[in-house]
Amino acid sequence: MKTCKTCKKELPSLSFGRLKISPDGLNYLCKPCNSARGLVRYYEKKDEIIAHTHEYRAENYEHRIEIERKSRAKNKEKWRLARNARQSIRNKVVQGEKYLILPKDLRRIYSSPCLECGSTENQSLDHTIPISRGGSHGVGNFSTLCLPCNISKQGRFFSEWRYAKSLILQK
Repeated sequence: MKTCKTCKKELPSLSFGRLKISPDGLNYLCKPCNSARGLVRYYEKKDEIIAHTHEYRAENYEHRIEIERKSRAKNKEKWRLARNARQSIRNKVVQGEKYLILPKDLRRIYSSPCLECGSTENQSLDHTIPISRGGSHGVGNFSTLCLPCNISKQGRFFSEWRYAKSLILQK
């Protein structure tokens, strides 16, 4: 049993966090009091803390990205679950609408150049209206994009994608 310095309640030692420099190895504040103290400090210096956080993230962007990549590599099973969940939702949408796609339709689509850059190499099938945005998995919703263009388009409409590209080019 230990007494909290703030609320003066005698609580079991499990109610206190660890603090290496204290003689008994436990914090002098109970967990609820320590949490309240942190919130008070945060709201007193909120603008300063937010500005410092933005500055730190801007300065250490590459380092943070590297940490995230290592985390993904280390926790592949965790990330695989999220990716599989997204894919299963997409599959349900695609399976809900049964369209027959004939080989001649695919040949016609693949024979046309990339809609954006005109390349005829690395052709890939693109959904003009993305499935994630309510598009169908039918011939009328297919277009041809080269692989780099298709990857950069992601789940956006053509107009959104071209607008984003124009903003990047203006910088």
